[in-house]
Amino acid sequence: MVKIIKNYFWLEWQNTKRQGLDKVLRFIDNNDWADKNGFEKVFVSHEVLQRLFKGKFKTLQELNEASFENDQEKKYLVVTSR
Repeated sequence: MVKIIKNYFWLEWQNTKRQGLDKVLRFIDNNDWADKNGFEKVFVSHEVLQRLFKGKFKTLQELNEASFENDQEKKYLVVTSR
C-alpha cells in the first residue's frame, strides 16, 4: 500500500511539472510528500547553471551557496530531491 501511495505522488509530481512553473513551486512548497522526499528549489543565474551542467558542484550545499555569489539575474530554477 505504501508503494502505491509513493507511486501516486511521484506521478502527481510528473504531471505537475507539465503544468508550469507556478504549479511546480506550489507543489514543492505545499506538499507533505515533496517535503518528506527532500524536494527543494533554488533560483540560479545563467553562470551558476552552466557550472552545474559542467559538474562543478559536488554537493547541493555548494550549489545553494553559489546561488548567492553574485548579483546576476537568477532566472533559472533548479529542483532537487533526495
